[in-house]
Order: sequence, then C-alpha cells, then structure tokens
Amino acid sequence: MKIDDVHVADGQQKPVTAADVDETERVLGLKFPDGYRQYITRFGEGTLAVFVRVYAPWRVANQLLEWRERISTYWFWEESERKLSQKRASQCVCFADTLNGDEFCFHPSRPDRVYVLPRDEERAFVVDGTLWDVLEWACTSGKLADDVEGWEFKPFKESTRAEISYQPPEKPKRAKPPKVLPERTPEQTLIEFFEKCWKLVEAYWKTETELEEVASRAPDPHRPGPAHLALERENSNRFKDAKRALWQQMTAGLKCEVGRVGNHDYEPGFRDELLRTEIKGSKSYVYARGGKSSLNSNEKLRWVLEVVDGEWKIKERQKEGMKLDKYNRTYID
Repeated sequence: MKIDDVHVADGQQKPVTAADVDETERVLGLKFPDGYRQYITRFGEGTLAVFVRVYAPWRVANQLLEWRERISTYWFWEESERKLSQKRASQCVCFADTLNGDEFCFHPSRPDRVYVLPRDEERAFVVDGTLWDVLEWACTSGKLADDVEGWEFKPFKESTRAEISYQPPEKPKRAKPPKVLPERTPEQTLIEFFEKCWKLVEAYWKTETELEEVASRAPDPHRPGPAHLALERENSNRFKDAKRALWQQMTAGLKCEVGRVGNHDYEPGFRDELLRTEIKGSKSYVYARGGKSSLNSNEKLRWVLEVVDGEWKIKERQKEGMKLDKYNRTYID
C-alpha cells in the first residue's frame, strides 16, 4: 500500500503539521513508526476504509498514561505472537485503533514492530514494517475484519486538537532498608493473617447457619421474610467491613481481584504451605505451595511483604508464571 492509493472523501480535512509530530516525539522521547508522519500530515484526523483510525499526535500523548495503566491492570492476550508480555505491552505506545476496538501499539525501542491487540481474541498479532504495511495488513489480512474494498479516507467532522498535557511519571524512590527488622517474622505475619481471617469466616458461617435454621421454621422456607433477608444483608456487610478493617491493619495496599484466595483457603489444613523466605532490604518474599482447596492448588507461589511503620505488611500474593519477572501478580479476596 502506498500513499497515492488513498482517496480522500468529500469533507474538510483536519490538518496535522510536522511541528505537531516533532513536539510529541520530543515530549515522549521517541520516534513514531516510519510512515506515520507522512500519513498524519497528509490526511490529518479521520478514518481509513471506514475501519482504521490513526491518532493525531496530541491524542497519542494525552492518553498514553491512562492506556498504559489499563494494560497493566487488564491483560487478555496471553497467547501472543513472539511472546508479547504484559510488562512489555505496558511500556508500549498506542497510536491507532479500529472501529471494532482493536488497538495498535509499538515499543519505543522498536518503532518498526507494531503489536495489534484484537478486541475479540486472546492472541496479539505482530506486524513488522512501516505504517503502510500495518494498514494494509489490518484491512486485507482478514485477521480483524473481512477484506476492505478501496482505500478511502474520510475526515472527522470536528478536530480533536488539544494542547499536550502529558507529564512523565516520577520514578518511584527505592525504599531504604530498615535499620532493624521487625520482631515478628514474615511467616508469623502470614500465619496471624490466616488465623484472623479464619475467625472472621467462622463467625460469618455460624451466623449464616443460625439464619438458615430460622428460615427453615418459616411457613415457606423457600421464601424468607423481609426481616430475614435484612439480617442476611447485615451479616454479609458486617463480615466485609471486618475483613476490610483487618486488611487495612495487616496489609499494604492489598487488592481484591482475580486469582483470589477464598474463604476455604484460610481453614487450617487448606492454607498455603510456607516453604522458605528471602529478605531483601525492606521487602521479604515467602515462597509457598498452594493449599489443597486453593484455585492455585499445589502451584508455586510467593507472598510479598514489606516493612511499613516497623511491621511486616502483606503486599501481594504472586503465582509463578512465564513472564520476565517469573511471577504473575494475583490478589487476595
């Protein structure tokens, strides 16, 4: 595909200048893929073949941090070509998309290699070459949509021009190692966490059992009354509040997401088996094997703890994986 293959439909083009591209490259400290400057300064903002949208440079810059945060949090493309990891993807720059929600990005160190993150597939594609190679692949390969007839460019009705507001994030400062380690060891901290969580679970289950007995004596056990339902909600909310308070006391920013440790996993005999501990500065890594009832049963895990206010606080629970750092982040529920 070449620039002269593209026909501009009726409509006023929304211009993008070479100075706009230069400024964005300076602010972000990178070079766009070959062909981007030629394409965006020739056609401006709009849609190619009623399918692909190449972003204006100010949009690339202004949405970069939000896009990277989303990729760092949500990752669906585990079976990617050439082993694109979530860590590397979160360092990429998104510069185009399709009307179907597929996204195109590149790593600043390799602008000649574009990664395509399809909306409806769990595998990212890789296209090497210029922007023109990427656009031709997107429209004719059949990977993202049926073949597109013609190369018509339709300008946007309104310009999205905006000042570049991108500010590079501050590099996190390394925590200074504590002069004296806490008296309570990382293993003792985890065991205490398990015990306290288990007491909360037991209290919750006991109340739920009592409520079920009350409901069973109702005229219609399958249709408990409003008072019973209100007590159930109260018990559930009380359990969640107590659990949240415990996390605030014993953890450092622990999240509740996927890869969870469920209520049964706190039960004695079903907890993670703690194997060994490494302490590096203000952090400790407790290596473990998943408990019997865990979603990660018998898998290799590690708990990350860090010193906060003179005590070990639980940071996260990680599962062994194939990423560069060897362990995938998971969270506690």
